[in-house]
Amino acid sequence: MWSSTRILYGYLYDSDEDGCLPNIDDWPNSSNKIYRQRFYAAMRAYGKNPEWFYRSDTLWHDNRDTCCRLLSKSWSKEKMDEFRTLVKENLRSGVRYDFIVKVIENPDYLKQDIQVFIVFRELMAYRKKLQAALDVWSGMMECSQSVGTIFEMTKGLNHEYLRPLCNIVDRLLILLMGDDYDKTFTEEELYEYGYPKISDKELYQMEVEEY
Repeated sequence: MWSSTRILYGYLYDSDEDGCLPNIDDWPNSSNKIYRQRFYAAMRAYGKNPEWFYRSDTLWHDNRDTCCRLLSKSWSKEKMDEFRTLVKENLRSGVRYDFIVKVIENPDYLKQDIQVFIVFRELMAYRKKLQAALDVWSGMMECSQSVGTIFEMTKGLNHEYLRPLCNIVDRLLILLMGDDYDKTFTEEELYEYGYPKISDKELYQMEVEEY
């Protein structure tokens, strides 16, 4: 089943540091390509063309804005109310606390599309940095006992502190993604959008044979 959460996670894992997605048209057939074909098909179902997210080399385009192509053109009142509540719940007390709460409670808060655009872009940049911290040890095959102790310590800290933080930011991002993602899709419903007709078992077997 594909949902807004799965789209967000697919984007976090498949996009580069600027938020651009790879053009896979010329990639040889592989499990890696099929996983991305699945994700791209789901994006199309939600009205997002993967080509919008390819890297642009023009002087007039900032690739860091690319993530905002995930956004809808409408946001329900329920989504924006939850966004406000979640932000307020996670504020820390300080000299500007009362002022910031007033800003959040102002009816004009994130009323304009450009405001949503900017907040989403900055939240996504923040989330990608968190992901880099979570993945800092990925790919490490072996290490000394001393490094292993640090690996275990940081893995535990990530689970205790970073993962809950990521969950909060993920919810904020999903709320800002808007109303286009209210529906969920089954794999069968995605076939018309180019979803590969290959089972998880067959895909796993392909991975095993590749490695």
